[in-house]
Amino acid sequence: IYGVRAGIPYKLQGTKQYWEDESYLYILDDSILAKTPKEPLYRALESLQSAPYVVVGEKVLAFEVPPVEENDRMLVPMRFLFEQMGAEVAWDNETQTATISQKEENISFQINNIAATVNNEVKTMEVPARLVNDKTMIPLRFLSENLGYTVDWDGNTKIATISE
Repeated sequence: IYGVRAGIPYKLQGTKQYWEDESYLYILDDSILAKTPKEPLYRALESLQSAPYVVVGEKVLAFEVPPVEENDRMLVPMRFLFEQMGAEVAWDNETQTATISQKEENISFQINNIAATVNNEVKTMEVPARLVNDKTMIPLRFLSENLGYTVDWDGNTKIATISE
């Protein structure tokens, strides 16, 4: 249902009403009115639309911090991804080292270090893990494949599919 409030069109959805002017987006829910600047909100939504997606099995993952790309490699939030895959994740804040264990596989790595230990063997990642908004972001392909998964990338849709 659409209407007009103070000369501005709005959308009525249930008990919620939405409208905007040149600078702000307004949301009225019962008696609570929220007002937010449009530009940062629309900019954030646009950046989410262009962010890559990760699919594990049939499930599209929704990350709290969206994946980022660095040197043509996708970095994703470590804990959420690997817990969805059934792995155990440990974090040592003092050394900024993460350890991922699944089945017989163990991988350890440090933030900003391209060396990773995979089952007691040192291997080199193309990009190191990073901290982004207090989340450990890891190179998706390197760590997934070293846990025995296959990663397929579709550059047109920006979708990475992880399968066993």
